Amino acid sequence: MRKVLLKSLPYLLLIILYLSVGEYFLFRIKENIPITYIVDKQVNSKQEFYYGRSLFEDALPIYKYKSLESRKPSVVALGQSIIFNFRDFFFHPYESTFYNTGLMVKNIYDLEFFKEQIENKIITKPDFMVIGVDYSFILKNNGLDKKEELKNLVEDPVYNYKEHLRAIQEVYLKKDVREVPSVCLGLGKKGMGGNGYRKDGSFSYKWELENFLKDSLHMEGPSKEKLIAKTHHYKLPMEKDMKKWNKLVQVLKEYRDLGIEVVLYFPPASDEFHQFAMKDPDFSKFWNQYMQLQRELEIQGFDMIKFTTPSQIGLNDYYMNNADHPGDILVAKQFYSYCKSEERKNKFVEKIDTAYLHKMINEAPNPLSFMLDTLVYGSRMSK
Repeated sequence: MRKVLLKSLPYLLLIILYLSVGEYFLFRIKENIPITYIVDKQVNSKQEFYYGRSLFEDALPIYKYKSLESRKPSVVALGQSIIFNFRDFFFHPYESTFYNTGLMVKNIYDLEFFKEQIENKIITKPDFMVIGVDYSFILKNNGLDKKEELKNLVEDPVYNYKEHLRAIQEVYLKKDVREVPSVCLGLGKKGMGGNGYRKDGSFSYKWELENFLKDSLHMEGPSKEKLIAKTHHYKLPMEKDMKKWNKLVQVLKEYRDLGIEVVLYFPPASDEFHQFAMKDPDFSKFWNQYMQLQRELEIQGFDMIKFTTPSQIGLNDYYMNNADHPGDILVAKQFYSYCKSEERKNKFVEKIDTAYLHKMINEAPNPLSFMLDTLVYGSRMSK
């Protein structure tokens, strides 16, 4: 037995050395930092602070949920990635009371579960909510329905030994991953470089912005290719699911019945993509059903920011990060118009300093971003 141990010792030492050096590399690029620590750093940081991993999963549901628990915000943006560009300063002077939960909720079942968490007083009830109504919520053939991640939160991938070993392997194989960014603006390889999720939960479209600043061209992204290939949200058959439809309408009413002031957000699409997509008979048929949902919810008395393309409100596709994700400025303009609308019923927004938001919009340096929150572009950090 002793001889076996002695012969095995060099191999054990090599394994320990391999893991230790790998762990050191992960630490240098802030990839192995637990989500609980990241949330604490973001909550307590006086300057903008990003979170974005490259090797481990971002584990968005648990990250956003833990942030929500810590902050107890009274103003919440809830939904998929379509609501990423609602920013804290839209609600000035109530920035500290806002949190963007984007991608914590991926389907109507997550939406219902979050409501139940509020009802059971597990989550603090917000006073005001922007709820993104993505068309995937009512889509019959939608893979996101299989991911009830909010109800079944999993552990941080950092604590999963298989994920950890995979990350160590990648950090050895990819030299560019091991390189430490020249700046440190957050945690995780992407976060260190000023990319990922901001303190308020909104998302920085750094790559899209850099490309726009470089060539001043609108970037459509892969949506057209997905539609042609009928993949992702465009799988056939593209049709509404009436059970989901009815559940969605009911759940939204129940949010309102809780005494929360709710505004529904039907996200914009680029003119280029929307014109292309409406030529597809499957997409156009379903899209008309989605617009029918918007009309029904309007009849139900919901405040809403309706679907638009940039040209319908006097803008162009430069205001879109990509085909189906708006930029900061477009969302700010939409929200400002809602606040000033005579049809608006909600009262919370009367507390908001809309003159401040209007000033910010007028001073925006480009159509995509306010550029207030990062040193990467040489602009000032938010305090």
